[in-house]
Amino acid sequence: MKRTTLMLAALALLSVAAPTAADAQIYIGPEVAFNDEADFGIGGGLEFDMPSIDPNISYLGDFLFFFPDGFDYFEFNTNLTYDLPLEDSSIVPFVLSGLNVARVSTEGIDDASDTEIGLNIGGGIKFDAGDLSPRVTGRFNLFSSESFTLTFFVPFRVSD
Repeated sequence: MKRTTLMLAALALLSVAAPTAADAQIYIGPEVAFNDEADFGIGGGLEFDMPSIDPNISYLGDFLFFFPDGFDYFEFNTNLTYDLPLEDSSIVPFVLSGLNVARVSTEGIDDASDTEIGLNIGGGIKFDAGDLSPRVTGRFNLFSSESFTLTFFVPFRVSD
């Protein structure tokens, strides 16, 4: 019940804050990741600006599937970022905070699975290169897996 309520609250927030095509840039793209507990992962991400709230705030969400030995692990992250623009620079540092939903399962003699919700805190750097703006993000996950994840996201602008 607690998880359902939390997920409904997150969806309500996104529906209120979701951009309209007239006021935001929307990006999608592939992502690679390294997690200190689950090794290498791949997935996809979505980012959109939220200029109606603040020109420096964006939504950044992703789904990542990792390939650790002995168990399956995937996660969904939904974060808000705040840009810290540098004057006359194509590099934009940012901070982030959000939610992490992680699922781990094992197969074999002891089939088991668990889904946990955690808090993401971190930051990164955007490289402003027009329609292609790669970014590197590092985030700590608190309360669930208590891990560190480093990601490389290559977003492509799909909307102005």
